[in-house]
Amino acid sequence: MWEGLCQRGGGGAGGVVILLVERYAPADRVRSVDDLSWKDALVVGLAQSLALFPGVSRSGATIMGGMLGGLSRFAATEFSFFLAVPTMFAATFYSLYKEWGHLTVADVPRNAAPAMTEVRV
Repeated sequence: MWEGLCQRGGGGAGGVVILLVERYAPADRVRSVDDLSWKDALVVGLAQSLALFPGVSRSGATIMGGMLGGLSRFAATEFSFFLAVPTMFAATFYSLYKEWGHLTVADVPRNAAPAMTEVRV
């Protein structure tokens, strides 16, 4: 029950934060990911850590953190995607590590086929 309440509350609070950031974010100082400084990247990375709380969207936290740090919406969104790649790989490998004892050779085709169909060129 407590977890469900946290997730709903986090989602509702996240919606309010998005509206406030859209309205009151500082002017765009950084328009491209190529123009990011290490300090900008650190601010966005710290914002990503807010996603550890139940109900907080990782991408929402990074985009809103970037916009509050002076990134344009486009730059914040693009950098949020770049941050997602190592995060998702780490989560996948950690899950495989935890469940390694439950996996069999028969699981490989069943799990590899959907992964391969998602690859886009």
